[in-house]
Amino acid sequence: MSIGDDVTAVLVCLANWQEGGNDPNRGRYSVAGQELAGRLGLSAARVSDAVDLLESNRYVKAIRVMGTAPFSFREVETNARGRAEAERVVQEDGYKMPDTTQLSPVQLRAFIERLENVRLRAEKDEASKNWGTYDVLVAEYQAVRAELLRAGVGPESLPEIVTVPPGQRGAIVAGGPPVIGRGTGAEKAIYSTLQLRIPPVLTFLRSMEKAAPQTNGSIGGEDSGSSTALKVFISHSAKDAEIASAVVDLLRSALDLKAEEIRCSSVDGYRLRIGAETDSEVRREVLSAQAFIGLISPNAITSAYVMFELGARWGTYKTLAPLLAPGVAPDVLEAPLSNLNVLSADKPGQVHQLVSDLGAVLGITPESPAVYQKHVERLVGHPQGQEQGASAAPPKKSELEETIAMVLNLFRQFQIGKGEVLPLQSADAIRFRWDRLHQDRYQAAIEKLGKDGLIQFERMGIRLTAAGYEAAYVERD
Repeated sequence: MSIGDDVTAVLVCLANWQEGGNDPNRGRYSVAGQELAGRLGLSAARVSDAVDLLESNRYVKAIRVMGTAPFSFREVETNARGRAEAERVVQEDGYKMPDTTQLSPVQLRAFIERLENVRLRAEKDEASKNWGTYDVLVAEYQAVRAELLRAGVGPESLPEIVTVPPGQRGAIVAGGPPVIGRGTGAEKAIYSTLQLRIPPVLTFLRSMEKAAPQTNGSIGGEDSGSSTALKVFISHSAKDAEIASAVVDLLRSALDLKAEEIRCSSVDGYRLRIGAETDSEVRREVLSAQAFIGLISPNAITSAYVMFELGARWGTYKTLAPLLAPGVAPDVLEAPLSNLNVLSADKPGQVHQLVSDLGAVLGITPESPAVYQKHVERLVGHPQGQEQGASAAPPKKSELEETIAMVLNLFRQFQIGKGEVLPLQSADAIRFRWDRLHQDRYQAAIEKLGKDGLIQFERMGIRLTAAGYEAAYVERD
């Protein structure tokens, strides 16, 4: 696009800016540069040049103050002359707004919710002065940033957050100079940095979301599947597929949900799309789904994936509904999940409560109980799920074994390959991931992994050996 195209796009965009259908104030809003860039997919420099030219021709009025970089203005709005020119361009010249977004509304919503989670975690944990949590949050922000850059979003709209090197952390905490934030401590500084950087990015993405066509989107040209937002994610062990299927049938009947609104990866019709990258897709959906059901059974308790999904969802402060499989007692859950109210799938009254509570979360009025009673009876009367041919649930792992499994799978979450080194600051972050690992359990697990030859200790971090790689990248239950 030429600068003339940019000028026309900005003018028409401003003249049609609205906050909803049939908005009486359409075209009369003061719009921030970040919002314009997000709506049009233009860089800050191109938006600023277009606004400068439009203002010199008296089509818009820009508010200019200090501290608006990378834009040359804070907000801009059209006047009557600008709106008339935009109308002429559309009607006489047949101008159509370019489709600049490469992301669907569903994808944008997922990115927005991931960043909102980072912002909330930073806000909640600021007082804890926790370097491990900081590393995890920065890594998540940078992962979102990398995915958006790959989708074609301009880097000027996605500021990078540079981590504080481990060697500088103690010195700053010990009494360095005042830094950005509400205090002079290093932890407050870094959390404030997260809180300062993320809101403008969220504003940018929300503008893109409003402008995105309501069709399937893609990253890198791949079909992302249905544009219908995921309403319910059911976390479960594959060994409990029959019970999970009963839950799916119950929700579809009681809440009139579509198949594409439910994710249940072991049930036909509700699996991931063919060719999907399983880990990243599951991770995204665990965070973005409106409601999350954790099907708790002996199989689930020994599944590292289910535990990760529960822990990741717990950290989002969003709806998490633990549902005990028939015959399972509440004491199978450990803190922090044991602090949540749980419902039992073998008690009809509690199954009806599950339907009612999910309906409230999703904004859906459940059908009459008579419509879905047979699905309640199927779920309540279901025997506890086990592997086909097995006569008993798998034995419960020891606390140390569970911790070792968590640590190995966290290596996988950090995408550490065979022979690669996990930096010390990231290794420290593992211990704090989702607040599930206590320091003594973590240290014992690390020592056992080293003794068994699964990891090697080096000056700059921890190396994953070939044997450790095999143990970490095991097939999901």
